[in-house]
Amino acid sequence: MALIRSSSDPRLAGDNGGPYESTSSKYMTLGHLKHKRIEKITDQQKKQWLSKRSENGFVRFYRPSGQQHVTVPLTTQMTALQICEAFDLDPLYLSIGNQQIKQLSNDNRPLQMQNEILMTLGYSSIQECLSIGGSEHLSHIFCFFTGRPLTSVQHGISNILLVANCLVGRGRILQRWTKKRCILYNDTIRIENETGSSRIEGDEDSILLLNKYRVELADSSHGRCLRLSSSVQKICFVFEDPSDLQLWSAHATQCSIAPNCDLSDRQLLFLPDKLFYVGSQRMITNLNLRRNSLLLKPANTIGSPLIGWLDDVARFPSLRTLNIADNSLYTFPHSVVQLTALVELNLSGNRISILPSNIRMLINLTSLNLSNNLLTTLPKQLAACQMLTFLDLSFNRFQIIPEVLFMMPKLTSWELSGNYISNLNFDANVTLSINKLDIRLNTFERPLKLTSFLFEAMTVLDLRRAGSITELDLSNLSTIQVIYCSYLSLKTVQVNGSRLREFYAEHNGK
Repeated sequence: MALIRSSSDPRLAGDNGGPYESTSSKYMTLGHLKHKRIEKITDQQKKQWLSKRSENGFVRFYRPSGQQHVTVPLTTQMTALQICEAFDLDPLYLSIGNQQIKQLSNDNRPLQMQNEILMTLGYSSIQECLSIGGSEHLSHIFCFFTGRPLTSVQHGISNILLVANCLVGRGRILQRWTKKRCILYNDTIRIENETGSSRIEGDEDSILLLNKYRVELADSSHGRCLRLSSSVQKICFVFEDPSDLQLWSAHATQCSIAPNCDLSDRQLLFLPDKLFYVGSQRMITNLNLRRNSLLLKPANTIGSPLIGWLDDVARFPSLRTLNIADNSLYTFPHSVVQLTALVELNLSGNRISILPSNIRMLINLTSLNLSNNLLTTLPKQLAACQMLTFLDLSFNRFQIIPEVLFMMPKLTSWELSGNYISNLNFDANVTLSINKLDIRLNTFERPLKLTSFLFEAMTVLDLRRAGSITELDLSNLSTIQVIYCSYLSLKTVQVNGSRLREFYAEHNGK
């Protein structure tokens, strides 16, 4: 494949001397190196290129100023080096969200990278990605440049104004459709009512704040539409000019990101690119990524997305709550420790076996959920997280109580159910101020005695199915209020009942 230059103008100079269009949108055709020319490709020719091979597609390349561009037919196997050599171009760059800019390595394949980005945005198949590739509206999400882009990252989405005539449908099940003039500006969509003499007094325009809605493309009774949905409302926009749909969708998606961002249950492998549009004025503070399949960045990222790995959560320094439970992670995501503003972190339901010592950097954590992992020990450095009041260690593989728990006086409970603990390895000189001890589903085999010298404030004790405990002595535990000791092998129980309110001891020995 080769760069095709104009026969009348051997070089349409851009910022880097490359071939660009200055007015109309044309396609660069790829032919023999000795016969380079620029030709306008018809829609039929575009369809023929896409139908020839399953790996054929289009990528739009911008000059560094971002003002002019050409759309080039490529294959998914063509590397950045091959493109630069064939087209006599400077190194290629990729900008994502108009904020993250990186030079492509020689082995990067632009069309493949474009497909992967589009798949993370919700396109259902590679064929759909290939057919939409090269569309101008994608520049609001990512851009390929021939030379380092000069576009200022300060130009945000809030400066964009879009106007379109639409059929607007309201209603969650049965929709009522009306023709309206709509305006997207400054993170809102304004739906205009009648103007002039036909306007009813007090009949004001409708204003939709996009950060209160989920934005998506959908099918409707009037065709493909832009759909905004919330728990109480659903609004669909079918555009008079179908080409407006993708443009409005790209902008509305950027505007819809709220401080509380819920991306749970989306079958994600990579973080959606829309997360990286957020400027300083719209910082995400709460991010829910539960029940996905997010990937950590491998050592070799050649041919892989430049951004979107789970490691990239470090780009959101204002996060206070992060939920990455149930993502089948085998290792602790080390980038998380850079989020020093975190107050709540949920890592439950993964396969993490080691907690790193630099967890100590999360000094503002008040809640840490490590349940349903493969932990056997905890680093002593966890004690540096002195604000922790809740730590869930249930359903791991602890055989003894982690020593660091005795160094964390602000914990209100010990959540240790579902482990392999067979005895309480307490230091006789330690006094604990926890309110609740949950050691259900462990493997105790000896008589158990708890005293107020150890637990000066404990009110709830849960021992259900905790092993073969034949004797339980709580006679010196004056603060106890609720006891669960069912499904053990109890023969003798001694309890201080001065404050006892609930006692459950069914299914024990005769």
